[in-house]
Amino acid sequence: MARYAIRQCMVSKLDPAEVFSQQFHLSKNPALPIEGFAQIQLDDWVLSFGSDLCVVAATLGPQHFAFIGVGVDRDGDYVTKEVLTNKLSACPTLQDRLGYLAGCAGRYAYVVVSPEKSGLYLDPVGTLGVVFNPETQVAASTVNLALDRRIVKNDAYPMTRSAGLNRGGRFAFGHTQDVSVKRLLANHALDLESFAPQRHWDYGDDPFACDNSIQAFEQQVDLIIARHKSVINALARHHERAILPLSGGADSRILLACAKDVLDEVELVSHAENWRSQQDIVVARKLADAMGRDLRVVDAKDDPAFQISDPDLLRSEQDKYRVATGLFPKATPVRRRLIEVNQGYPAGGVLMRGHVTDILKAVLWRNIGIANHRPGHPPDVGVALRLMMLGAPETEDDPELQAQYRHWFDTLPEIAQSRPHDFMGIEQFRTHGMGVEFYAFTRNFFVCPGNDRAIIRAACSLPPELRVDFHFNDMLLQRVAPELADFEYNRPADNKTRQMRKPLTESVGP
Repeated sequence: MARYAIRQCMVSKLDPAEVFSQQFHLSKNPALPIEGFAQIQLDDWVLSFGSDLCVVAATLGPQHFAFIGVGVDRDGDYVTKEVLTNKLSACPTLQDRLGYLAGCAGRYAYVVVSPEKSGLYLDPVGTLGVVFNPETQVAASTVNLALDRRIVKNDAYPMTRSAGLNRGGRFAFGHTQDVSVKRLLANHALDLESFAPQRHWDYGDDPFACDNSIQAFEQQVDLIIARHKSVINALARHHERAILPLSGGADSRILLACAKDVLDEVELVSHAENWRSQQDIVVARKLADAMGRDLRVVDAKDDPAFQISDPDLLRSEQDKYRVATGLFPKATPVRRRLIEVNQGYPAGGVLMRGHVTDILKAVLWRNIGIANHRPGHPPDVGVALRLMMLGAPETEDDPELQAQYRHWFDTLPEIAQSRPHDFMGIEQFRTHGMGVEFYAFTRNFFVCPGNDRAIIRAACSLPPELRVDFHFNDMLLQRVAPELADFEYNRPADNKTRQMRKPLTESVGP
């Protein structure tokens, strides 16, 4: 039983089935963790899950599979029970079946229980987050759902206090606020026999690099375009409602460009929490107009129609956020505008986000990461910790955090060590971020179409020093939707970078 989750809901007068409607719980205990959850038996393991979380299962002889969440396979097929059963049946070995599952894009996890191997696996960046408690052998979506007792503070992680009180800190290296509950990192699997994480690598042995030529760059960008289109098309055609938030930035513009074939089935929405995001709406309108589409605007800053005036309702929605993520205690504030914007969006669909696609612009390298990058050498640990944005400048010099970073880096396959800040973003920043926060937003199911190993491999193969100047974002737009390429971006620094950079042809061969 998930007694702690239920207790948290009772204190805040919330319905646990609603709060945890997109979450799951895996254990050998057949008792329902939350009243209203459905269950699937996987040999001696029991998978319980909320009403708004899609789960499809297949049993092939002694092998049991459960696919949790939303996925699109390498062929562009949306993963349904029929697709899962047919595709797995066509694979001759268990390793081939695991390879098929790892090749999916979307937001998902999958469980495999078999005599050969039993494990719980993540999507490429862990956006359907998983935590686990080795003491009780329970895995779940969030800390609250994994516990039958109160949280015991994790003093082994220096940033626990600021990360657990919404004061700008972040968890990393598999830590959570609880001393016993650990987060499963991307590119790792939870071995259900030992109940310990093991690195699980699905990128092959080829280096993350390509020839330094325009032709080679175009080949990588074309792969990124094709896979984005395949994923977005499948999401839009399978779901009755597909929503694309549109801003003045680069990532949503790429998704818009790659959604050209299915724009009749996609709702474009732009929102504002503050003055800067109101400027996003200005750019978003121009982009929607260029594509001949309407734009729905959710202005929680100035439009009373999207502001929550009932303090009890606001408090209830803030409590849902806190309990669903398990991040903060009751007294911790949750941004009012964040809640209002979420409530203002149309509900009941799949909502496509540009996270992971942002690898194409080397988003977590920043100029300091580029300047300190020496191929063939480990990154400067202080710089690497600064790029992780753990919450305080002193983290860069913290010996415990430095040791944990070095340990994590040493576990990376050698081919990934040439892209340290990309894989920090994949295995640490996003897993500990989106892998938790997306569970708070249950009106829609959040999915990143770029969360795909083929897209990640292609993007990481492009030189980071050219990615950071937006060369490949702009190349992608010119190749798939040139009508979107000439509009300025909301961030002045992005426009200035484009004005000041050298032409790509001066940096590479033909």
